[in-house]
Amino acid sequence: MPPRVVLATVGSLGDLHPFIAIARRLQERGVEPIIATAPDYEQRVRSAGIAFHGVRPGLAETLQRLGITQQQLAELASKDSWYLFREAVFPALRLAYDDILPLMEGASLVATSSLAFPAKLAADVKGIRHVAIVLQPIMFFSAYDPPLVPEVPWLASFLKSLGPRGAGCAIRLLKNLGRRRAAPLFALRRELGLPPIAGDAVIDGQFPSDGTALALYSELLGKIEPDYPPRTQITGFAFYDGADQQPSAQSESLQRFLDAGPPPIVFTLGSFVVANAADFYEVSLEAARALKMRAVLLVGETSTSSKTFSQSEDLFIADYAPYSTLFSRCAVIVHQGGIGTSAQALRAGRPQLVVPFSGDQPDNAVRLARLGVGRYLERKHYRVARVREALQALMNDARYAQRASEVSARVKSEDGAQKAADILVELLR
Repeated sequence: MPPRVVLATVGSLGDLHPFIAIARRLQERGVEPIIATAPDYEQRVRSAGIAFHGVRPGLAETLQRLGITQQQLAELASKDSWYLFREAVFPALRLAYDDILPLMEGASLVATSSLAFPAKLAADVKGIRHVAIVLQPIMFFSAYDPPLVPEVPWLASFLKSLGPRGAGCAIRLLKNLGRRRAAPLFALRRELGLPPIAGDAVIDGQFPSDGTALALYSELLGKIEPDYPPRTQITGFAFYDGADQQPSAQSESLQRFLDAGPPPIVFTLGSFVVANAADFYEVSLEAARALKMRAVLLVGETSTSSKTFSQSEDLFIADYAPYSTLFSRCAVIVHQGGIGTSAQALRAGRPQLVVPFSGDQPDNAVRLARLGVGRYLERKHYRVARVREALQALMNDARYAQRASEVSARVKSEDGAQKAADILVELLR
């Protein structure tokens, strides 16, 4: 029988798609991959030809328990980055652990995303080797490359002013102060007879004891720092978005729209933030019209924007479209800064305007601006005049397009899925 690798991930499509990319490469190497994630993604995983194992709770179950809508969940998460941990992730730890534990039977290796704590616990209980897969630099919380945290935007510059030694002391203090927030995770570890985590449950708790970690992003966003886990390797981005699946009527209509005129501006908020779009699409469309530019709005399945706007020869509205086929045909990409969307935008080689909402997005936005591929605008400043000004700057200054093209070539040369699969296969040996 081929060796079995469990790939466990928690989060949005930006967290799922890289795991599908790796799973496909593992299959090519004669390995049996199984993706363990929320039931919501079963069809998407199986349609990619990958075995699926559901791990509760799904989104509907979480929303029902909390008594809120998806829009309210996204809004609360954007205001408080700990909300998802406190109200969604930690209360479901035992349920998810019970779901994934049987999958460990016969598994040779377990690879987990940063929030897939139950899978790591199950691997530790069964004594199976575990590998951490980190999708964005902020999750290393390095003293040498301090991250931008939404709730305390001044923290990054303050830590930089302290230097690596001082920043390291400050980060250790912050981690100790925050240990009480992760009490449910510590409690479950004790219940399972596992040793306590030294440090922060979210940052330090994602890594195995031997420090094996794969940073699944381009080195252009951040290099390996001295305080990273000792066995960290940067692989490059791993790409998948279902573009090779059977084209839908909507995707064919989008291609006709793209063929019918000059490159449009695309506005998208990914698969999670889109539920909390507020006036994002209204402002976006008004700015595009002020510039006399065509526009593509990706509004998500739960948005009411498709009912507010009318499609025309200058406007295309869709719930979703594969970024790999859309982004490269646009003039500018306006997005929320999620790591999956950012990766696709970098590969497309088009200037970007990033409007971060929460989580890792502000940190990703700063890194993209630092690369010279675009600009970022705080959500509270996303108003027509500011958006129009930023878009004009991106389109009129040839340096943005030139740099975006250079970065695209580098990103395309980095096959993160293949390199990650090669490392996992080597570990199996």
